[in-house]
Amino acid sequence: MIELELKHEIKSIPKVLGELDIIKEKDQVDIYYDTHNYDLLRNGNFLRIRNDKRLEFKLYAGDDSHLFCQETDFDLDKLSNNKDKINNILTGIGLKTLDNLTNFKQIIDSNGLIVLSPIIKHRTSYKYDDNITISVDKVDNLGIYMESEIMIDKDNLSSNEADKIKEELVSSLKKASILTGKEKSVNIGYAELYLLKYNIEVYNLGKYKA
Repeated sequence: MIELELKHEIKSIPKVLGELDIIKEKDQVDIYYDTHNYDLLRNGNFLRIRNDKRLEFKLYAGDDSHLFCQETDFDLDKLSNNKDKINNILTGIGLKTLDNLTNFKQIIDSNGLIVLSPIIKHRTSYKYDDNITISVDKVDNLGIYMESEIMIDKDNLSSNEADKIKEELVSSLKKASILTGKEKSVNIGYAELYLLKYNIEVYNLGKYKA
């Protein structure tokens, strides 16, 4: 599955969002992890734990603009059931695998992982279209952001295809008055935004830049 995401920093929530159905509203705590050498960050890969419930991977998919990535996730209490899939991902991003995977601490310990960025936010998600979700995130110590996400049922996506989808999405959001064109476009994730503000030396090691 390919996730294509647009992010904008906003000063206030667009009034028109109040006309859309709210899919969910919740607090989210995302803890990003990396190796001591920041190998994942350097290669555009991200590993995080969400709300102490899910192991999530956002993986580099050949897009240097950081517009889209490959995303997959697993319940933390069912890691053993997905051992082979998880080990394949770990191998692909240069981490050690585990023959008897039962919990995330094993992945931390075997790979010497450290916390990269702790991201705490309140997210309200709205249904915009069948495969498009708009989320407003109030992120602790970073600000307010609006993310527009499209999930694409493909394993690969070319840059030209992604650019076309992005243009169509931006045009649609402007017609709906969700975007005005005055918002600040953000082309890095919350993990990098956190590093940009609090750990510039590590931020500079990353594949993606603001």
